[in-house]
Amino acid sequence: MSDYAGVIIERSDHKCLFQLRSKDDDTFPSKWGLFGGHLRKGEKPLIALKRELLEEYKLKLSSTPNLFFCFSLFFKRFYVFRVNIGRNHPSHKLIDGQKASYFFPREMIFKKNTSFPLRLLMAYYFLSKRICFL
Repeated sequence: MSDYAGVIIERSDHKCLFQLRSKDDDTFPSKWGLFGGHLRKGEKPLIALKRELLEEYKLKLSSTPNLFFCFSLFFKRFYVFRVNIGRNHPSHKLIDGQKASYFFPREMIFKKNTSFPLRLLMAYYFLSKRICFL
């Protein structure tokens, strides 16, 4: 089983940052997903997440993400972290993927090109918040 760490980066207006994967991505090409990636052998999920954010987005978070959810799907274990960045978007530079954009979690559930795991995760996230995102 391969392990994956991703992060829900949420602003104070409840919009979250998502990555449109590159066209040649080996997992979900041209699909929206979370920033993150596979853990290297012996690597802890939070360490892998921080490494992936630097590699994919040149992003260093000022606060430590909290583990939000862990699940298994498609022979992979997913560690999903969550961090609230307030109003300000930290400085970044997209390295991997086609683009990065903010959306409400509910939008990602119904977006045509959302990866299947993200669709499930956003449905859970949306329901767990018990807030109506517009």
